[in-house]
Amino acid sequence: PGEIAGSGPLIAPECRALAGRQLSGEWRWAVVDADGLLLFDGITRRRPQVEAGPQADGGVVELHIPEALLTAEVPAEWAGLVADIARQYADRKRPAQDPAARFAGAPLWRHVQIRDRHCGFIGCRAPAGSADCDHTIDHADGGPTVDWNLGPACRHDHMLKTQHGWKLIQSQPGRFTWVSPRGRVYPVEPEPVMIPL
Repeated sequence: PGEIAGSGPLIAPECRALAGRQLSGEWRWAVVDADGLLLFDGITRRRPQVEAGPQADGGVVELHIPEALLTAEVPAEWAGLVADIARQYADRKRPAQDPAARFAGAPLWRHVQIRDRHCGFIGCRAPAGSADCDHTIDHADGGPTVDWNLGPACRHDHMLKTQHGWKLIQSQPGRFTWVSPRGRVYPVEPEPVMIPL
């Protein structure tokens, strides 16, 4: 099964049919552990060998795959795609990112979006894809452009940090703690990328 962002869940045959039409869009993948937390991610140019009908333009397909299923038998039309993901996962090579760069490159920002899913502020559900790429320790203060110092922040919550006295701590990649101007502490636990079935 899967979901259409902003619309909700969809049964597996419909997901496969819809994904099969997105041949020209970006195909992201995320390998997750048994709890649904991100282990590694990337993109693939492989597509399933299905009769897709009319193609849809653009869009993003994001495949969430439990690590244990990378070696499982899959339908033949999806075997090449899963084999490519398994190969990339085995290599676990990330494109180089200059930590001194002001902005995150596309692979690093995509990783943070997949890892965090939403704005990192308390209770905010703004999607990471429409949020700012925020440095926990501001770049101007020497904060590096690396995964443990980046997170998505919607414009409103980003401004709370930069202009209204909120402080942000990221103890581990994707684990945020917000401190209000009055000193109250609000931990934000990471959500699973894939909710276990």
